[in-house]
Amino acid sequence: MAAAGGGGARGCPALPLANGRSIPVLGLGTSHQGGYSHDAVVHALQKCGIRHLDTAKRYGCESLLQKAIKESGVKREDLWITTKLWHSDYGYENTKKACLESCERLGVEYLDLYLIHWPDAHVPGKSSREVRAETWRAMEELYEKGFCRSIGVSNFLISHLEQLKEDCVITPHVNQHYVFQNGIVTIPKSTKAERIQENCKVFDFNLREEDMEFLNTMNINRKLIHLTYPLWKG
Repeated sequence: MAAAGGGGARGCPALPLANGRSIPVLGLGTSHQGGYSHDAVVHALQKCGIRHLDTAKRYGCESLLQKAIKESGVKREDLWITTKLWHSDYGYENTKKACLESCERLGVEYLDLYLIHWPDAHVPGKSSREVRAETWRAMEELYEKGFCRSIGVSNFLISHLEQLKEDCVITPHVNQHYVFQNGIVTIPKSTKAERIQENCKVFDFNLREEDMEFLNTMNINRKLIHLTYPLWKG
């Protein structure tokens, strides 16, 4: 996820977003199908200093995160909370409603970052581009009203980003895609306290410059992970 406040894990740097806010470079990811552990989230917040939490409506754990945050004792203003809009809620009115529902499940009055989860939409009679455009207009309104302090997209290809740039007023602050040193926010997922602890121990060393250069040459100009649902059609 490339960057455009909130705190972070102990010693965790933050990256500036296009709107002037700063996002902690390391966060804790959550997911569906066994990708959530209450105890692990509490441990990450209390013992590891994690202050960036990444979730989505699709993952089904927004309300569970509310409980973990309350138990941790970490203040809302010290957290960076990211969640995502699922494609079943795309469209102007649906998007605004879904955002407020996510806030309610998370027990917050605003989101630090709200993302369109997928580029593809399934709305009869409308192209995916049309739906993305009206969805983004709602995102812009939510941003302007303060319900979302940053807005962005997830899983978008270059073609989708180019189309949205033509259709939007506010350019996405974030596009969610070796990472720290290249200025890319990283959201590792784990339900194991010990692994979360290990993931946080990345700020006291650097890869050698020659190693970074070698890793950068490994680009083969194509996606390494191919997701099949929803299909990326346009």
